[in-house]
Amino acid sequence: MSDFFTPERRRWMYRLALAVVALLVTYGIVGAEQVDPWMTLVTALLGLPLVTADKHIVGDEQEAE
Repeated sequence: MSDFFTPERRRWMYRLALAVVALLVTYGIVGAEQVDPWMTLVTALLGLPLVTADKHIVGDEQEAE
């Protein structure tokens, strides 16, 4: 299962979630005041801060090999 949630895939999923939330706000399904809690949840579930740190700390050296 951990092979599925690669850092690149999690970054892609975060961008997709951001676009979906923006569409939900545009169509009035989600209120603008609810965007922050939803995106906080998505960030927590995908571990995005760890993904970006991973890319800068470990990812660059491993890709060069």
